[in-house]
Amino acid sequence: MKRILWILFVFTGFYMGLQSDILVRATPQKYRVFQLEFASRAQGKQILHAWNDIPFSGKTLLQVAVNHTWLNDLLLVLFTSLLLLYSYLQMQHEKWLRLNELLRFNLLLTIGILLLGVEENYLTNTWRWRANTTANTTRSCYLRSAACISWPPGPT
Repeated sequence: MKRILWILFVFTGFYMGLQSDILVRATPQKYRVFQLEFASRAQGKQILHAWNDIPFSGKTLLQVAVNHTWLNDLLLVLFTSLLLLYSYLQMQHEKWLRLNELLRFNLLLTIGILLLGVEENYLTNTWRWRANTTANTTRSCYLRSAACISWPPGPT
């Protein structure tokens, strides 16, 4: 079980690194996902429009960025599983009571990390483009400023 989790963890991390590299190299401005998370409203619109305007392998860079955040959820689950597994295994062999209590507390902290990470990714994905095929427009809510933008761009 440990070996499978480690293989999946390393493979997912490597694949996310490749996706991040694609996002950086494909845009002239070298945008990254974390830049969107901390961007102002105007810069967030710039990043979203830049990613949506650049095709990549039959889709857009925006779809690559959305896929990147979903893979981040998988990476969080794998990371949490590994921490829980190793903490539990160490608890079974630990004789010192204080360290055993710390390992139990580590289980709680690990679950907290997972929940906060998934929440962050959920908030990041609120800027995802949701296509309305009948109207041929897209509407999205942007993460930090809760500003909604429409596609195709019109007057602001």
